[in-house]
Amino acid sequence: MNTSFRLPLQYVLPLLGLFLFVFPAHLAAQGAKQNASLSVEGTSEYYFGEIEQSDTVEHTFVLKNNGKETVEITRAKASCGCTATVLSEKVLAPGKKTEIKVRFTPPRGSRNKVTKTVSVYVKGQEAPHTVLRISATVKSYVDIQPPSIQLTNMKQGEQVKTAVTITNVSDKALVVNTSGVSLTSYRDADDSGRKQAFPMQGGSVSPTTLNLAPGESKSLAITFKAEHEGQINGSVGLKIGNNSNVVYLFGIVAPKDAK
Repeated sequence: MNTSFRLPLQYVLPLLGLFLFVFPAHLAAQGAKQNASLSVEGTSEYYFGEIEQSDTVEHTFVLKNNGKETVEITRAKASCGCTATVLSEKVLAPGKKTEIKVRFTPPRGSRNKVTKTVSVYVKGQEAPHTVLRISATVKSYVDIQPPSIQLTNMKQGEQVKTAVTITNVSDKALVVNTSGVSLTSYRDADDSGRKQAFPMQGGSVSPTTLNLAPGESKSLAITFKAEHEGQINGSVGLKIGNNSNVVYLFGIVAPKDAK
């Protein structure tokens, strides 16, 4: 028994016409995406060298449309809020160029080499077409050990004491001023199932000012009361001339009756 099925001719012809119409259009759309051809004149990476923590530096990248179709740049997205971008032209005809000015200010507490990226997106493409990179070595006048403090074995109501060691790694005498302890407790205060942020009071730093000769190290004591159970995050700010550093603190406070 022959069970094969054949569409009548009057249905085949319209379907064939639809296929011939849609398929070339689909290929054309793919071709438009593939033809987006931007090149960076020079290099896609730029190194600013050594900079101060208080510096703001700029570099301009130049991109050229080497394709046969007009290209529209939809955005130039920086990887960090410390990096800003300004695009001179968004729509580029074949052979035309655009400038992307990248401005970088080191985040507070930056030390040593820092690298940031700028992703350039083109209309019709989900992934970045081009990734630009900037980097700088942020001058550090002090070495802080540990650079961040993970607080352990804390119980509610206890007085917590910890410390860091600060060493002058420059060739000049330094004065390090502290801005005190900033701490936040995250807890479910109203049994709603949601954690809320509450500033903590009573933290202290001793001494509040450190005078360090070249190569000299001194200890900085940090004290606070673990008033509430739950997660705590915080920092101690350090000011050295126009430069800033920060020591981060984090940990979990256990209930006072925890074993």
